[in-house]
Amino acid sequence: MIVVAIEGYDGSGKTTLVRNLATRLTNDNLRCAEVGRTTKNSSEHVAKMTNVIKGSDGGQDALPSMADMHLRLARLHARIGLITALDADIVLLDRFMLYDLSRIPEDLRERHRALFEEVAETLLVDLTLHLTADFDLLWNRVTNRHVDEISPKERLGYEHNRNAYMKFSEVLTSQSFYRNVHEIDCRQSIETVADIAWQWVRSTRGVN
Repeated sequence: MIVVAIEGYDGSGKTTLVRNLATRLTNDNLRCAEVGRTTKNSSEHVAKMTNVIKGSDGGQDALPSMADMHLRLARLHARIGLITALDADIVLLDRFMLYDLSRIPEDLRERHRALFEEVAETLLVDLTLHLTADFDLLWNRVTNRHVDEISPKERLGYEHNRNAYMKFSEVLTSQSFYRNVHEIDCRQSIETVADIAWQWVRSTRGVN
């Protein structure tokens, strides 16, 4: 089983890419599964944790930093349980650990580094694809969504999300948990992004 994590900031097209890749993989007669963070693509328990995290992220009912970190860790382990129980050729993750790391204060993250190392060791992520673009382009995509599709964190506005984008970029640059990480410029069309992503998947599977 090959595990592929799709990472990127809000508006980068992660979910669209996951769906596109899933279609391509299925058409290639590969058993493909998606494990996300909602009831639709994970489990009721994961979805409940996601809702609490989103509320905290958006300032609606902010958790203490330590509680937020442990809840994110609990969600990661719950998703790993779902992944390891799958009978699939390829598993696609709509975000995994790197975004969660960026939402945790650096001092707390470093103090509890062993907990995140345990996550990385528990599940081998074979390939991480980072969809990247300038923040202003991503923010424009987010603000053009239907109001019901905008998350509580996104409703906190430009500066808050720009700072969060910078933290996420720093984590991607400095992280050492995953080594097979590749950037894809998501300013390109979804077809081009999916073509590049599929080539990386094929390479990881040893298919020329």
